[in-house]
Order: sequence, then structure tokens, then C-alpha cells
Amino acid sequence: MEITPTIRAEIEKYLKQKGLSMTEFGHIIDLNVGTVSGIVTGNRILSVNQLDRITVGMELPPDHFYEQLKSAL
Repeated sequence: MEITPTIRAEIEKYLKQKGLSMTEFGHIIDLNVGTVSGIVTGNRILSVNQLDRITVGMELPPDHFYEQLKSAL
């Protein structure tokens, strides 16, 4: 799944607001730090499973990012 710049920006904003490193966030959402870094920098394609983990980790409604993806298509 191609990640939109808006979703990447929201993840980065969340990490800054919470004072979390990518490593800490990776532990929270059970993803490798390299995967988290690749997603945030846009160097990695995002799977639906990863998007769901990120959404839960950010304490957002399960479908929070889905509307953004629909509008980007």
C-alpha cells in the first residue's frame, strides 16, 4: 500500500508529541525499528496489517487512516 505523505506526517507528529523514538514506538506496535523508520521516511510500502498496528498504537479509531487512503485513490 502506498503511504500518503499525510499519514507519514501524522505518525511523525505523534512520535514528537509523545516524545517517542521510532524504536520505542516499534516496541509498542510490535514492529522492527527498521520497518517503522522505512514507513516514516517513505522508503517502505505500508501493509494493511502495519497500518492497523500503527493506528492502534496511536490510539486512533481502527479506520482512521482508511478515509485518507480512499481519497488519495
